[in-house]
Amino acid sequence: MDGLRCAWLVTGRYRTNGNPDLCIEVGGVFTFTADQLGRALTFHGMLVFREGNYVKARSAFEEGIDILREAGEEEYLPPALIFCGIVVALMGEFSHAHGLMDEGVQLARAHNNRWFMALGQFDQGCIAGQEGNLKTAYERMQEGLSIWRELKLIHVSLPSL
Repeated sequence: MDGLRCAWLVTGRYRTNGNPDLCIEVGGVFTFTADQLGRALTFHGMLVFREGNYVKARSAFEEGIDILREAGEEEYLPPALIFCGIVVALMGEFSHAHGLMDEGVQLARAHNNRWFMALGQFDQGCIAGQEGNLKTAYERMQEGLSIWRELKLIHVSLPSL
């Protein structure tokens, strides 16, 4: 999806046009398919998460997840599920966060998306640590680091350590 479509989404100028395939018309100019809208909402969630607006980020992630599920676009669900899990954990809902991340890791594995497998496992380790489960935290973080090492992307995890 091009950056302009995402920018229109971020400003909130999109609307459902009632199309059964969930096409979205943006400003009368652009059209989103369901998978594009679901991914755009995920990116939007990431942007507002980085601004520290967890409530708005969670809402964007959850809307994206719902749209991607309804459209049957499960290969695009891992980022939305895992990032939503991070936000939910930061809001103190650890059990719900684990559920989101478990599903995200399973779908990433099913679609051979190793980067998101690693992220989900590493972040589950971070959550386990916050819960005081240090053995599980260590094991999950090591699983994620191992995949990142194989992918030669170990630098991705360093800011989290």
